[in-house]
Amino acid sequence: MEKSKFLGIFLLFYLLVIGNIFLGSVKIPSLTVLEILFTNTPHRSSWETIIWEFRLPKLFTAILVGMALAVSGLQMQTLFRNPLASPDLLGISSGAALGVAVVILAQKYLASFLPLQAVMVAASIGAISTLFLMLFVAHWTQSSHQLLIIGFMLTTLIGACINLLQYFSQAQELQQYVLWTYGSLSNVTWEKLPLLLVSTTIGIGIAVWQAKALNALLLGQDYAQTMGIDVRKVRWAVLTSVGLMVGTVTALCGFIGFVAVAVPQFAALCLRSPNHHHLLPMAALIGASFLLFCDILCYLPSNTYSLPINVVTSILGSPFVVWLLLRKKY
Repeated sequence: MEKSKFLGIFLLFYLLVIGNIFLGSVKIPSLTVLEILFTNTPHRSSWETIIWEFRLPKLFTAILVGMALAVSGLQMQTLFRNPLASPDLLGISSGAALGVAVVILAQKYLASFLPLQAVMVAASIGAISTLFLMLFVAHWTQSSHQLLIIGFMLTTLIGACINLLQYFSQAQELQQYVLWTYGSLSNVTWEKLPLLLVSTTIGIGIAVWQAKALNALLLGQDYAQTMGIDVRKVRWAVLTSVGLMVGTVTALCGFIGFVAVAVPQFAALCLRSPNHHHLLPMAALIGASFLLFCDILCYLPSNTYSLPINVVTSILGSPFVVWLLLRKKY
């Protein structure tokens, strides 16, 4: 039964990959797309640029980001034994947002030497700083619930700082920051893609390495300790994995909401098994498929503009989470 479900999701993933290459705001004949990909037949330079420099990097970005967010959310929900736990509650995404807000507000002072990559660097520094702070807190607390509460309070504090920066910013700066919060898969070029690939590979590798420990944590920390599992080391591993993946995703793509919350729950609903050896690959596959589907929807309304990816993921993800909560009566 599980093999058939994996096969079904994989076939859906395959179709979405094809759809992501052939569909977009610019209509390119299907035969032309195939010729551009697999032959040396000359075509319009603009079409070749769209395929090779826009659609393909965006395709791989959607796959990696979907996997990273889904696996991060699954680890968080297992660690805190809470279906609503997400990487955002650790303050990692908020830390990245604070770094971006500081850079955007300081543009009038840094304009003479502010590179185009400053937003990504600032987001990375903010995310990494928050991660190290949470790792320090994890070293001194024995309770995952305390860690969750501290992360929530840190997120609230960072949010207040961002609101303060927004209050004193100019309209143009505020608009630029708001556009960043919408999220975008188009910001990742071929040059930036290896960074996303490495962080996602390492993060998922850590999650797979901790799969046995995550299974034990489902029954509680006390049970896990009786099984000889060092809960504190597991927390460190999970926070490192989540922080690395979410920090990189947020720095490169901005905010992309509800993937980390909804996808792990949907994966568990499909498999009806708490075994992380099966849940992790299923969540990664569904996460990639979900983001590919959302990216296709971004370009359906019109040929002249596209919807922000964060808007589409929130519209699709939030009703599912509400239905799930009502169904399970959490």
